[in-house]
Amino acid sequence: MKQIFTLLTALSLTSAFSLKANSQNINESFESPAAVTNLVTSCWTLNNFNYTNVSPLVGIGGSVVSTQGTLSEIITPELQIPSTLNIGFTYNTVTSTGGSKTLKIFLDINGTETLLESINLQSNPSGTFTSPTYTNANTPGNNINGSRKIIFRVTANVSVKIDGLTINAPYTYAGGCPFASIPLPVKLLSFQGSLSKAQTQLNWTVAENETGNYFEVERSSDGKNFTAVAVVSTTQKQGNESYMYNEAAQVTAYYRLRIVNKDKSASYSKVLLVKSQTTTASTVNLYQNPIRETLTFSFNSATNASNEIAVYNLVGAKVYAESLLAQKGTNSVSIKLNSHLTSGTYILEIRNSTERSIAKFIKQ
Repeated sequence: MKQIFTLLTALSLTSAFSLKANSQNINESFESPAAVTNLVTSCWTLNNFNYTNVSPLVGIGGSVVSTQGTLSEIITPELQIPSTLNIGFTYNTVTSTGGSKTLKIFLDINGTETLLESINLQSNPSGTFTSPTYTNANTPGNNINGSRKIIFRVTANVSVKIDGLTINAPYTYAGGCPFASIPLPVKLLSFQGSLSKAQTQLNWTVAENETGNYFEVERSSDGKNFTAVAVVSTTQKQGNESYMYNEAAQVTAYYRLRIVNKDKSASYSKVLLVKSQTTTASTVNLYQNPIRETLTFSFNSATNASNEIAVYNLVGAKVYAESLLAQKGTNSVSIKLNSHLTSGTYILEIRNSTERSIAKFIKQ
């Protein structure tokens, strides 16, 4: 009799677990690494979110925390959203740098994102978020209910811990994952780089665009150690699609793409070297770096020629420009920059019809 009771108990537990997978509302406290791994195998997407057992926000188990320095996301599987949607969770800012710091919540309808909430982590670094009741009346699109995903997206310059996530919606599919076949990965058809004035421009084209999730642009100064500098999301277009990324020119830079698919698989492009053919390290000599208001430097000119001196910020915007008639040989120049120019890193460019030289400096 005891054996029969044990068997029936096991069957009941198994049935309860299966029931939770596709009929019970979402209630996740990220209590262990195994629990977080189980979410991933249940078709949750955790982009740059990791388990931590340091000072859990809810209970005594653990939390998930975003990675500072890169865009981070939690994406649920498809949920059966009712006509009234409520979301709740506890959060705490761990570390941050300057700039915009937000945690945004989106309703994803077949790849089309509708913003539900934007939490300003600058003014609200921690707390318990309890959403208003989202309905067709107060949500753009008037189609809140149905098979939808919820996206939690954290900006790159902040690390946020999240725990106690509740959503009043169950999974659409048993176990969280749809029964459809896994899509083929996005295909990279071309990847090119060029240098124009003080900007590097990267261009790439893909096929099977609808299967991609996003691209990470990675840069390296030595071709070995790469750092992500930007995230470019895929468009909703099917088939072939083209993308572009611009940034302030580096003296020498290597670039590659990390291509992330909707099934969470990833691959890398070939490595591109983008280097100015007319720029050498010795062409421009900065007399002081960092500077406060006055930038003093020398440069070599092959001929008597009119030159444009320009200063760009790291997003490629020109913040200073003047013309200078340079003499053949070494020329010394001192320019006073706008005192209201913010502190940061800038690119100095000296250009004429045949030569171009650049140098990087820091304004305090």
